[in-house]
Amino acid sequence: MFYWTRGNESVSGLDTLQLAQYTVEGHYTSVSEAVYETGNYPKLVFHFELRRSILYFILETYVPSSLLVVLSWVSFWISLSSVPARICIGQ
Repeated sequence: MFYWTRGNESVSGLDTLQLAQYTVEGHYTSVSEAVYETGNYPKLVFHFELRRSILYFILETYVPSSLLVVLSWVSFWISLSSVPARICIGQ
């Protein structure tokens, strides 16, 4: 049978953990048993809760997408007679 030696204190280093998109809100450990066709096996489980940083999500997803859409509109503002400029933006 497996067990955590010090319970939740067995996992360390989460206070210094730095993730770009998430912050660790909480964690806990548990012990359970995995049931498979070949038998029952003990397992140690580490549960953690993450919170997404909304500013990172906006800066990495919405801003580039919006800029790409605006860039695609630029070709409509260039005059029809300026074909080379419209082709360069379209590529």
